[in-house]
Amino acid sequence: DVVARMLDRAVSELSGEKDPAKAWKRYFRPNDTVGVKMTRCQWMRVHTHDEVVNAISRRIEDCGVKKERIHTRDYGLPVEACTALVNVPTIKVHTLTGIAVSIKNYINFTGKESSYHFEGSAKLGEAWLLPHVKGKTRLIVVDALRPYFGPGPQINPLHQWDYKALIVGTDPVAIDTVCLALCQRKRNLFKGEEWPITPPPKSIAAADTEYHLGTSDPRKIKLVKLGWQKDVLI
Repeated sequence: DVVARMLDRAVSELSGEKDPAKAWKRYFRPNDTVGVKMTRCQWMRVHTHDEVVNAISRRIEDCGVKKERIHTRDYGLPVEACTALVNVPTIKVHTLTGIAVSIKNYINFTGKESSYHFEGSAKLGEAWLLPHVKGKTRLIVVDALRPYFGPGPQINPLHQWDYKALIVGTDPVAIDTVCLALCQRKRNLFKGEEWPITPPPKSIAAADTEYHLGTSDPRKIKLVKLGWQKDVLI
């Protein structure tokens, strides 16, 4: 399975363990209850691919976590009962929040999603500090197989492309910073000129400076690129 091999290679690189089995055990223990938070908005159609979710679930099970304690869904994830979370978003340019990747993926943990769907959505980082969420995220796996560079959330097929990548890390701010740069680069290439993402996604800088969830400074982000480098864009 190509996706599973991509995932293992990324997690091994991230953890520093050559053996994928040992690499995954750096993040999950047999007594964990794990929530795999995917993106599955029925009308948006930029879904986390089943192949990505299934590969993650299999590896968590290989860590000794019983299948009944691995929860994979978007809405209705029993986050209060989870001891560990895996954030598995897609990449979408969004007309209300600027961009939707890992920071925004926890919006439905708030129970008041509409409160965060306004221009720029600087407060999206609040979701990560809720008592039932804070400190539980062990891994972020961005499904970048077919990102959407917008505008959206409504889908225009011309604005989705085969990037065929996974972006893996533990810092949601750094990951969203990289994904923002990727989408901006793709937009510029598509138009042949600067095509700024609007509104500016304030949530990324705010997640850094106000909520202290990670770094948005590209100079401090270590980006390791594995595999085929053609059209990587970042």
